[in-house]
Amino acid sequence: MPRTDDLPEQSRTGIGFLFGALQADAIPGPVLVELMDALGFAEPATRQLLARMLRQGQLTRRRMGRVSVYRLAGDYLERWSRLRYGDTTPSWGGAFHVVVHDIPERLRVRRERLLGAALRAGFGQVRPGLLIGLAEPNFVDQWTADGISLVEKGTLQLDPDAARRMAATAWSLPARAADLRRASAELERLLDRVDQAATDGTAALQLMFEAGTIAGSPRYSAPALPAELLPADWPAPAVQELLHTAIGRLTPAVGDYLYHRLAASPHAGLIEGGWWPPIATTAG
Repeated sequence: MPRTDDLPEQSRTGIGFLFGALQADAIPGPVLVELMDALGFAEPATRQLLARMLRQGQLTRRRMGRVSVYRLAGDYLERWSRLRYGDTTPSWGGAFHVVVHDIPERLRVRRERLLGAALRAGFGQVRPGLLIGLAEPNFVDQWTADGISLVEKGTLQLDPDAARRMAATAWSLPARAADLRRASAELERLLDRVDQAATDGTAALQLMFEAGTIAGSPRYSAPALPAELLPADWPAPAVQELLHTAIGRLTPAVGDYLYHRLAASPHAGLIEGGWWPPIATTAG
């Protein structure tokens, strides 16, 4: 596998993948560095990445002697929790929550902050000044009236066809469907390589990471939506089925590989949560 030190977003994804593979709540830095190297990310790049993610609030760190133990945090934790535990699909009651805003160009930093908060809350933009979502927009409460900007919230009742059209625009569903179909095609090609990789622990770990990256990339670009708002041929279930097939076929080799790497690590005892601590206790 080629070195990927120049791919910061992919390396960031690798951190989340390893937390998922170990099902861990906390992982010591030396273990992350060692396993990131197995994914193709060199130690200096991983250490720089961990420092950057700490600054950005995507990780927290606790010192155990001379070793740093990391936990996922903030939006990054929320994103990986969705991938690990699945999305909670909201029900459709026939109405969107809406946010209407009119913020002058000279206050564009304020406007960008509002749009960022809306995105994190799962809202999409139908057109400039109109955001829709499926949950109460509590993020609006911090934008108080200032006599210059307009930020109001409410609800919008729609018939099913109109609601689907607005959802398609707000969350770019045609583009996301195209991404998902490309992911399906890539996963089908990846499955052709699974049997060969399943006999090599490092190759199996890398291939599982690749499968998760392919399937995950389009998935968290929009919130979970009720079936009533999705096209009839929505391709997400096919992507998840292919991903689960790949993971199921790779898991024995990956599990054996991770077991032996952790058993040989002097820092594995600092892992919190997941499958390793009970195994280590029994083995000890």
